[in-house]
Amino acid sequence: MVNLYANIGTSPLDYLEAGNGEAIAVSMEPGHGTVKRGTVLYRKTGVLYAPAASANVVTDNSLVVLREDIDTDASATTAAAASAYIKGDLLANQVVLSDGTNLTAAQAHVLRKQGLILKPFDDLTTEADIADNSVTVSVTVSNDGHGTGSAS
Repeated sequence: MVNLYANIGTSPLDYLEAGNGEAIAVSMEPGHGTVKRGTVLYRKTGVLYAPAASANVVTDNSLVVLREDIDTDASATTAAAASAYIKGDLLANQVVLSDGTNLTAAQAHVLRKQGLILKPFDDLTTEADIADNSVTVSVTVSNDGHGTGSAS
């Protein structure tokens, strides 16, 4: 007999997206070193994106949030391709500016107007806090291929 176990609805603490995420590919401007996932990016003149400082988080700029760590090697002659959220619900404590600081309420409002909603989960400190609505599923499969299951 084989036992299969799963937790449905749990979110590891390093998750960035809280739901409804939509992403695009962006071209990163070379020379910023390794840019961490969750960093707000802004589109510069042309098509290249760069990490956003506080002054760049304004309504007139096209803003996205990086989905993955990306190395923007200073010696590169071409832009690095990266994936970034253009809309969705993101965990507020995981979204940062280029210097690693969290966004202010005014900056979060600018992102909200562009479709990036910051969810206030920054006071959650353990995986159990985030997964309080999870469901545990247990499935037992016998050698004849028949299974039984339960959920709690």
